[in-house]
Amino acid sequence: MSVVISTAKNNKKTQKKNKNQQKKKNTQVKRVMGKAMQGGLDAAVSMSPCAAKYYIASVNPFHPSATGACVPSRPTRPSQKVTTKAAFDIVVGTAGVGFCLVTPCLSKNGCYAVYSNSLYTGTTATGTNGTVGISYALNSQAPYTQSELTDSGAAASVQAAAGRIVSIAASITYTGTELNRGGLVRCFADPAHENLNGYSISDLDSRNETEMKRTDERTCWVATNAITAIELEYPDISQAPSVADAILLSSYPFSGGNCLSSNASDLDKGSAVIVLMVTGTAGNTYHVEIVQHAEYVGKLTEGKTSENFADSEGLEKALAALAKIPALKAANPKMPMGKLAKQALVSVGKELGPVALKVGKSMILAALA
Repeated sequence: MSVVISTAKNNKKTQKKNKNQQKKKNTQVKRVMGKAMQGGLDAAVSMSPCAAKYYIASVNPFHPSATGACVPSRPTRPSQKVTTKAAFDIVVGTAGVGFCLVTPCLSKNGCYAVYSNSLYTGTTATGTNGTVGISYALNSQAPYTQSELTDSGAAASVQAAAGRIVSIAASITYTGTELNRGGLVRCFADPAHENLNGYSISDLDSRNETEMKRTDERTCWVATNAITAIELEYPDISQAPSVADAILLSSYPFSGGNCLSSNASDLDKGSAVIVLMVTGTAGNTYHVEIVQHAEYVGKLTEGKTSENFADSEGLEKALAALAKIPALKAANPKMPMGKLAKQALVSVGKELGPVALKVGKSMILAALA
């Protein structure tokens, strides 16, 4: 009997010892991983305030720290930094579908969004002029009109005003009655800024980037930012073949020169690059909020500008991190955006940090030996 007790005690001691060793090993691994992650983060966040604001504004334009965001690229002209907000309600139409198409716009009198009202009978997000049951929203807080953004004066150097969009986001929240609560909310920002006018529910369901929420969940929102070299620059409208084309270039920089539809009344409205779509009981209401960060230059901005700083390295890090977020989000659908954005920066930091640069240097030297 004593031998059995002694063996049992020894087994317990051995198990405890192994457990402590494993715990110590796990702690060491976490410490090493933590240092590696911090090293990657340190390498990635070494950027100017302009680049940092650009990243914050692109990840979450609703964040207060995004106010005053700028594009950290040349030209480094002082710019007027403007944050505009718009809010309105959309209504689910008679077929049980409601929508909002967002057309990022720099002018105060241009189409900013097209959305459904109670008379809408369609089942797709169609904002083409003449469609029954659609309404329009303006970016009324923007400082300049379409005419001011297309007036080049005597020369480009005295252009009245020119702008570029840093980022834009749209959110949607259910505001109907509890009795009629139900259905799904879908939010999507096209990563290539393609026109989403006419998109269907099945189109949205086929896109990996689509956010899908039940009406009893928190607000659904999506964002997009300046991506291409043209979008990162102030527009050149001197070669625009028509007034409509000049308006598209100057007021809708995310449209790539494309209009909302081929309808004659839509030729001076930009592409819809964000769509919010809902299904549910006809007459249900949803509250939409849009926030946009933009910069303006030109003679009309005199006395309203603040300095800009070019940070090509910081911009490269920000764009590289932003490109990683969709894949990270797909792999971690429940992870908050803040953590996803941080992980993306860590990844970029490892790829662009000192260790990665040393590896790249070794590869080049070996290849060119």
